[in-house]
Amino acid sequence: MKIYTYTIVHTSSKDFQDQTPYACAILEDEDGRREPCILKNYTAGMPIAIGMDVKKIPGPDGAAVYYL
Repeated sequence: MKIYTYTIVHTSSKDFQDQTPYACAILEDEDGRREPCILKNYTAGMPIAIGMDVKKIPGPDGAAVYYL
């Protein structure tokens, strides 16, 4: 999957304050399907760009987890 668009969140609701800053992205697969996500390993200042590859890995509960 590749980053189609993204934003870096610096201010959030109470539920996500301990994770700021974090990257929210819309990813696009090879068939053109798009999917929203939070990129788990983003850190402040990390290079991120449209078109970057993202790894989709099953999490412990079976839900997908996305990493740069």
